[in-house]
Amino acid sequence: MNEPCLSVKIPTAVFPYVRSSIEELQADVLLFLAIKCYQCSLLSIGKAAELAGMSKVNFEIHLAENKIPISNLNYSDIASDLEKLKI
Repeated sequence: MNEPCLSVKIPTAVFPYVRSSIEELQADVLLFLAIKCYQCSLLSIGKAAELAGMSKVNFEIHLAENKIPISNLNYSDIASDLEKLKI
C-alpha cells in the first residue's frame, strides 16, 4: 500500500542552526508532530509512536525524559474509575 507523502520546504538559512542531516531532521520533525498530535489527543500513544517510527515503549520513554505526561487522566477521571472498582 502506498503511504501519503508530505513535503515541507525548509529554508536553507535554517540548516546551520539545526545541526542535523536531512535524515535526522526528518526523524525529528516526525517525532515533534507525533508528540503534538498525542498532546492534542489527535492520536493515541501507540499511533503517535508509530508516526514517530519508534516502539510504544521508546516513545513513552522519550515523553517521560521530556516531562511530557504519558497519561491524560485528570483527578475526576481517576476518582470515577476508583468508584467503579468498589464492590
